[in-house]
Amino acid sequence: RDRSLFGFGWGQISPFDILFPRPYGFYSYGWFAPPPRMTLPEAVFSFVFGDGDPNKAIGAARLRAMAEVIRSNSGAVTAESLAPFLDPPPAGTFAESYNVDESWVLPAVTELGGRPEVSGEGTIVYVFDELTVS
Repeated sequence: RDRSLFGFGWGQISPFDILFPRPYGFYSYGWFAPPPRMTLPEAVFSFVFGDGDPNKAIGAARLRAMAEVIRSNSGAVTAESLAPFLDPPPAGTFAESYNVDESWVLPAVTELGGRPEVSGEGTIVYVFDELTVS
């Protein structure tokens, strides 16, 4: 029995394919390529701006930079010397400066294996025994 559409010998291709295209692979003639991996707007965006997240490895780069600063300071640093590599809170008013809140440094200190110590003048110094230059 002839399975062509309307008996015109078109096989599985229908005139409605112009208005309502079927998914790739339906025709099984081999004439149609598989869908592209990226659409044209995605390819242009990828070419102009690049692929992926550019800040994916920023945490590791920050830790490496902090480790270099700590090594150059003989394993003891203050929060002010680590501030360029971290995200400290914005500076407050003079009344708020009496209470020292350096909690934004603690994740980096624990990641690099340091400990806080208070100097004789009352300054908090973070000591990293593992990062001292021998």
